Amino acid sequence: MDDELRRGFYRQMVRIRTYEEAIRADYHADKTPAWDIGAGLIPGEMHLSAGQEPVAVGLCAHLTADDGLTAPHRPHHLALAKGVDMRKMTAEIYGRETGLGHGKGGHMHLFDPSQHFSCSGIIAEGMPVAVGQAFAFHRRGTTNVAVAVAGEGAANQGAFHESLNLASLWKLPVVFGAELLTEAAHRWKTQLNENSKVWAFYEELSELNHNAIEGFGLPKEIASRAFVVFLYHRRLHSRLILRYNGTHDALEAAGVESDTVEARGDGDLSRVLTAILFGDHVSYYLAMVNGVRPSPVTSIQHLKRWLAEEK
Repeated sequence: MDDELRRGFYRQMVRIRTYEEAIRADYHADKTPAWDIGAGLIPGEMHLSAGQEPVAVGLCAHLTADDGLTAPHRPHHLALAKGVDMRKMTAEIYGRETGLGHGKGGHMHLFDPSQHFSCSGIIAEGMPVAVGQAFAFHRRGTTNVAVAVAGEGAANQGAFHESLNLASLWKLPVVFGAELLTEAAHRWKTQLNENSKVWAFYEELSELNHNAIEGFGLPKEIASRAFVVFLYHRRLHSRLILRYNGTHDALEAAGVESDTVEARGDGDLSRVLTAILFGDHVSYYLAMVNGVRPSPVTSIQHLKRWLAEEK
């Protein structure tokens, strides 16, 4: 990679960040003092992507206008890096007739056929779309690819698994990408279930701040006995770290104990693997504390036998 290419990438990242900071300022400008989500120049929700600019720029550097790209509910960085017209996208966000969807879609439903770009506010919704694009490329005999970008929570959705199955079965040119650490959290959950024989659940930041945070305190009998583990790494964006701290305070106010586990390592892969390995050790230790054997999965085997008999 030469210096000119590096400078081009940097300009793209700065352009995206500057754009979103301007959008953020207008979004918050006239919704106070009493917060009104439907008021102002930009009514509705707003999901920004500060800190994710390098992902978009690095990814789209390998794509052409004819390649497909589907984005999640934080789409601006990917749209701009893919080549979506900034003026038309801005008009769509502000609900104007000159927007990409004539002002009817808003910032989570951007669609630009000229760039084969689309996004959705529904978790994992872009993955089947990307599979469809890849299927079309395959049938046409082109060398184009389709890419689906999703947040961590997408791996818990049926559309994620269905899309992977179809893409594998049909040998389609599609790539799926997700954010860091949520899959490690999912692994903690399953290992605690299977090895420790306890109820365990996992949530994704920032998604849990939009729903789960309201249920921290009830039922009180469960809240007083629950324990929350935060998986953390030092490369998290500053806004996400604020969410960690705010969520910790909300748990404390509800009487729920919590602690933080730092995923360490020199790179993203090593951090994820470190978090997974530590979670495995925790599940075995908790099994010892509970006086149970980790390996038998009696309930799972019983259910499988019952399902087989019910055929």
